[in-house]
Amino acid sequence: MASSRWWAVFLAVVTVEVILLIKVLTSQATIELLLAIGVVAILLILTLRIEDLSGVSLSKDGLEAKLNSIKEEVKDKVSQLGEDINELLISTVLDAYEYITLRKITGDEKNDSYQFNYPKGQDLLERLRNRGLIDEIGGNSIFNDKSNRPINVRSHFVITERGKRYLDALDHKSLGKELENIAKRTGYKSR
Repeated sequence: MASSRWWAVFLAVVTVEVILLIKVLTSQATIELLLAIGVVAILLILTLRIEDLSGVSLSKDGLEAKLNSIKEEVKDKVSQLGEDINELLISTVLDAYEYITLRKITGDEKNDSYQFNYPKGQDLLERLRNRGLIDEIGGNSIFNDKSNRPINVRSHFVITERGKRYLDALDHKSLGKELENIAKRTGYKSR
């Protein structure tokens, strides 16, 4: 609401309140007059926050006013908490090799072969599986055969919804390329 309109509403409500109070003081008090004073007083209070007001309802439970600023403030805080959680997850949960492995499983990497050596290669896949980021395909676990061999990770694993959300969070923060560069600098092709 424009400032001039707000002042006009405020002054009108104050004027009505003053007139009603004068009637009470001149001993013309009635129940209706006292009720009107109460309603106008509530309106006076609400005009102080009228720019933020999105709705007012009166029910048997009382008067309820919904304020936009509070709604926006809560929405901003929830959004900030979500970003902080994503940042914490990104910085502490996965390393660059785990990120590249997730991308291989989704098919986003050109080379989806993987050296299933023991213990490093298996441990990495087990960590991703245990964190709920990937699931094994088929009934016979690939982890039963501990031999060192190249595998196609897309034939044995599928990314979960949680894994997709994690990759989306990385992409949202633009950290995916940074992790790829780290992995390439440290020789991820050997995995």
